[in-house]
Amino acid sequence: MSSKQILDDIFKKNHPDKNIKITVLGGGHVGQPLALILSNYGYNVVIYDLNPNVVHAINEGRSSLEEFGMDFLAKKGFERGLLSAQSSLATSDIYIIAVPTPIKPDFSANIDSVLNTLEKIAQVYRENQTIIVESTIPPNCSESTLIPFFLSIRPEIKVKFVHSPERIIPGQTLEELIYNSRTIGGNTKESIKDAFDVYSTFVKGQITTSTLIEAELCKLFENAYRDVNIAIANQIALYCNNKGISADRIISLANNHPRVNILKPGIGVGGHCIPIDPWFIIQDDPVNTTIFKSARTINSNIENIVFNKLEKMINKMGDSKVLLLGKTYKPDVADIRESPSLNIGKRLVKLSENIVHFDPYVDNDDLSELVKENWDLIVILVSHSQFIQLFNQQHINPELIFDATKWYE
Repeated sequence: MSSKQILDDIFKKNHPDKNIKITVLGGGHVGQPLALILSNYGYNVVIYDLNPNVVHAINEGRSSLEEFGMDFLAKKGFERGLLSAQSSLATSDIYIIAVPTPIKPDFSANIDSVLNTLEKIAQVYRENQTIIVESTIPPNCSESTLIPFFLSIRPEIKVKFVHSPERIIPGQTLEELIYNSRTIGGNTKESIKDAFDVYSTFVKGQITTSTLIEAELCKLFENAYRDVNIAIANQIALYCNNKGISADRIISLANNHPRVNILKPGIGVGGHCIPIDPWFIIQDDPVNTTIFKSARTINSNIENIVFNKLEKMINKMGDSKVLLLGKTYKPDVADIRESPSLNIGKRLVKLSENIVHFDPYVDNDDLSELVKENWDLIVILVSHSQFIQLFNQQHINPELIFDATKWYE
């Protein structure tokens, strides 16, 4: 279903005001779309964020995110008086935490942002309010760390606590928020019911209730599974490349089997989930997660392999003009989080002043004018659809183009 069809579906029915205040802590890629949808389903939603650009945009009735439908939803929620943003936290019926949980240099989870938001909530929390954590967190983090931390500040309170991990991908945010399944784990039946009542107003996918640790682990194992499958594809690419065989051909033949679905190899793994989440499990139990660590090693090393190949190619060309195209972690989105193409590009531009790295989703220059310059080599690091369209329109010599996403062929 397209984003336009999803918007039409949202406004097909009237969603009356529910007189329930929800504060979403974190107005980024996860929290803001959720807040926009909730406001259009009748909830009084406040986005709490310390970024003035986010606060300013929302309070003008627009989104700070560049994705189809976000501005429209922000405008509608704002016009109904059900959407606002602020950098100070007030009491609320429900608090939804949607802040980043990156990894530290030692690959352990950095949950500082979650703890900071919990500390702020503790200062305004009242009896019978519910806290929902959508941020991805390590196994048993809710019961061993987050709830005890909250109670150390407010020991007199019986806190209602829920973990319901987000499952969205940039470029398909609305579709995935509404149609993906949801897992809701809570510390009490009441907290689970509160969360269920909220999510069931707009989620059309299956909603399953669970314990807190089950909710934590399901998200982590989902992304570890995906990382392993990507590693299989990259391992095949490495093997075939070493043997002088076409990996794409082998994968295509293997996928003719009805129970085989090997993915396409790439230049690494990016985004806010897959390169991060497996480490939460590995750190928790290194002995029984060796396959996940191997997958992380394989996928991380692909960046180095691609860089080394391009470095040799560029060095052989001498003092040539090279255009690197693509900085995002996947095609046709503006998201650069953990992006392999960005990392590779940053290393390559240090080789020469004649190397330029550009992405139309990130940079402001005119791509059509840029490619007209006299380049000796154009390297595709991300397969944005507009690259191919532009090359065809401007009749760029194919011999000048190297598609690094097929480094193994």
